[in-house]
Amino acid sequence: MKRNLVSIQDAKFAGWKDWFFMFGIELIIFSGIFFFAFFADRPGDIPGDSFIKCYFKEFTGLPCPSCGLTRGFIAFCHANFAEAFRLNALTYLLIPFFAYRLIRSISAGIFRKYIEIYLPLPAVFGIIILALIYAFGRIVLEIGVKFHWF
Repeated sequence: MKRNLVSIQDAKFAGWKDWFFMFGIELIIFSGIFFFAFFADRPGDIPGDSFIKCYFKEFTGLPCPSCGLTRGFIAFCHANFAEAFRLNALTYLLIPFFAYRLIRSISAGIFRKYIEIYLPLPAVFGIIILALIYAFGRIVLEIGVKFHWF
């Protein structure tokens, strides 16, 4: 059976408690992230090491592939696209995912239906391989800069 890439599913939950545990917690988290990103002054105001300690950076002295995602997301929300890309290019991979999940949670609560997107397996593998290539390349570049190879 061939599946459509995009379909509309019925949200099955009995009452507001079921909705809250299926979609509401996620909605609160994503709404908080978007609220924080829209009302933060500048990406540079957020110190990189103050929220979560990065053990990769602690052990190697190099920024991990996800360092700068929060600041990149804030820069993107302020329409500073070049700065978002400079801080972390994975921001552009995660923003569509976050937007989809936010819209899905809201539509399930309001319309009791949500959009389901099915990606073909090669597309999923392509995204994963692209992210791994970026992560490996970023680490190699940081090592090269640290030891003055580039």
